[in-house]
Amino acid sequence: MFKNALLAALSLALTWLLLELLIVPLALPFTPLRIHAGLPRALRPLAQSSKLGTLPERYIALIGDSNAQGGGDWLLEVDANRNPPYYSAHLLHERTGRNVISFGASGAGSLRAMGTEPGAYLDVLQRSWRYRLPDPELLLVYFYEGNDLQDNLRDLDHTYAPAGFDPARLYDGGYFRDFMRATAPARSPVAADLAHWRWYDNFFLARFVLRVVEAALDRSWLEPEPQPDWSPGRVNRARIGGAARALPNLLQGPPLELSAEELELALWADAQAFALLRARFPGTRALVVYLPAPLSSYRITSPEVDIQVQRGEGPSRFPRAALAALSDRVCRRIEEITLAGDGEFVDLRPRLWAAALEQPIHGPRDWKHLNRIGQQQLADAVADALEGGGRARCASLAAQLEAP
Repeated sequence: MFKNALLAALSLALTWLLLELLIVPLALPFTPLRIHAGLPRALRPLAQSSKLGTLPERYIALIGDSNAQGGGDWLLEVDANRNPPYYSAHLLHERTGRNVISFGASGAGSLRAMGTEPGAYLDVLQRSWRYRLPDPELLLVYFYEGNDLQDNLRDLDHTYAPAGFDPARLYDGGYFRDFMRATAPARSPVAADLAHWRWYDNFFLARFVLRVVEAALDRSWLEPEPQPDWSPGRVNRARIGGAARALPNLLQGPPLELSAEELELALWADAQAFALLRARFPGTRALVVYLPAPLSSYRITSPEVDIQVQRGEGPSRFPRAALAALSDRVCRRIEEITLAGDGEFVDLRPRLWAAALEQPIHGPRDWKHLNRIGQQQLADAVADALEGGGRARCASLAAQLEAP
């Protein structure tokens, strides 16, 4: 009886190790999309299908928020029981043949997207027994005009003073980067996993099984998320297809609700996050792509715009000229930050302006992210930059809106 039990236990252990060390690593790129959220966090980038195999030696690290994860209508349309293409990373992989691994995080501002997430993912994987992913050969950063700066301020609200850091040293670069390192676990679940890493955390399959059991016991995930109303509104109008067209109200735009002081602080945080990213990957080529908010992507014809206010309780309506002026200003500042950090820069806005004159590049189900047409423009802009040196400077939205 004892021998039989021991034999059964050994057989189970060997089978489990076979699954952990051989089967799971080979199967990751074929994991259906609907299961990705159930994988241990560190393995989710390895399950992406915008690369060859599980652990490519040479790859592009895609960095940013949900735009770097592939949110948008194309994702909503694909079969989640497969692992198909659905955003710019796949299109870039198809066009150039280069592997792309996204470390994007929904809702992340610069502090998390650049300063925390890429390093945390790689540090976890490089500590593991089976998934030692090398550092990337290119850092591809999507800066999103629509909420990255507001998210920086939110992160500072939640982690700077509450963690006991000195408000008088907020603009001390070295001190600020020390703050980002020290508070990384408070911003990122991956960094939190890294801070508490133990040898048994190498058993990713066991962690996946536990997550499945927890999900089965927790029925709250079955409740549908409320969806925004993206029906045409009465304020925002743009020229599309040769005619004025109504856009939804409360669209994301540049951070018009921020005060001058808040804007400067948010940009300072972005600069420090980029500096920390460059320090973590010294000598690695970095390309920053400026992604406009939806309202900055179209030839706006209405005298006012109605924006989604993401900080404070101020007004949501602003003059069209203010929209253009701030978009141009933020673009120039992100360009300056990028070039000062020895990075390359691309302003995506001109490509999107041209495409949006013909047809919508967002929606119709998700107006916060590019649809398939917009994703194609984004991938083409990145591919052209990689081939030609990535030196496209900021254009002028103000001039674009005044064009005939």
